[in-house]
Amino acid sequence: MTDCLGTKSLRLIIEHPWPVSISIAIVAVVFLWKGLTEGVQSKLITGMCILGLALTAWCVGTFIDTPSEHAKRIVKGFVESVEQGRTREALAWVSPDAILVDDWEGRKGGGKQALELALERLHDRYTLSHTTILQLDPIERSGDVQVELSLFVRVSGIGSVPSKWRIIVGEDQDEHWSIWSIDALEVAGRKIR
Repeated sequence: MTDCLGTKSLRLIIEHPWPVSISIAIVAVVFLWKGLTEGVQSKLITGMCILGLALTAWCVGTFIDTPSEHAKRIVKGFVESVEQGRTREALAWVSPDAILVDDWEGRKGGGKQALELALERLHDRYTLSHTTILQLDPIERSGDVQVELSLFVRVSGIGSVPSKWRIIVGEDQDEHWSIWSIDALEVAGRKIR
């Protein structure tokens, strides 16, 4: 129980450094204020120690990323690149061994090359704009992160199109994070399976 509580606390600090460090800093300011106004040196020292803890919490949270944070950053970068029609940049977020389970046209199978062709077909036919991420839920699993993604995209000639995706993000031996698998679950209300 203690290990789980300690892990959850550390994860809270890592994933939300600003609110945690600001909360700790507020407690430090109270101690510093009390120490200054009452002339009690022990409260000043306690306030400085707590302020140091707030700074440490901020540094830890800012400079350490969890697998979920890596996955969110990669998926957002990929979505932004696809929206802006930058196929090469979008493919940079994808592993060389990536699997395109289903694309938005219902085509099954394929790897990074199939993804490149699908993106080129998409951008030849449509212009994408105003992408809104409605849901981006990372689920950490053993060895990878499964991201449940829901989008709302403005597509030229069609209008606003909702879609749901399942994207697997993982880390290779060189500690490089990338997209391993892309699976279109639903596009414009039509289930792909």
